[in-house]
Amino acid sequence: MLYCGMLPQENTSVSFSPDGQTLATGSEDKTIRLWDPKTGELRQTLDHADHVNHVLFSPDGKTITSASSHHTIRLWDAKTGKLQKTFSGHGIWIVGTSFAVNGTAFNPDGQTIVTWSNDQTIRLWDVSTGEVKKTLKVPKF
Repeated sequence: MLYCGMLPQENTSVSFSPDGQTLATGSEDKTIRLWDPKTGELRQTLDHADHVNHVLFSPDGKTITSASSHHTIRLWDAKTGKLQKTFSGHGIWIVGTSFAVNGTAFNPDGQTIVTWSNDQTIRLWDVSTGEVKKTLKVPKF
């Protein structure tokens, strides 16, 4: 059984590494935690700028993406926990207030990340450059 401890905030997302050896959790307490799913041991805690809404391993398991309420997407080295890149570009609503990035997904080759946000856009990002390849506008319902 995995023990996540008594956290002051809720876990918002979980993701297994492709090999099943690591579990990543994202939380409202602005952290990503990396766990050993067999022993329940907490291996590492990564700090984020705001609530972590989504975590996901890349198809090769080398990278973890995180989406936050701070309108950013971060890429982390899954082995070391080192921050590799930060992408930003989802809209700012009012000065000082930003739209949350709600989630991320990789294309199968791991070279493109797609993100979605409360700013009513879906963005496709080039992983190597951090550039937005395409922005899709989602209509209001």
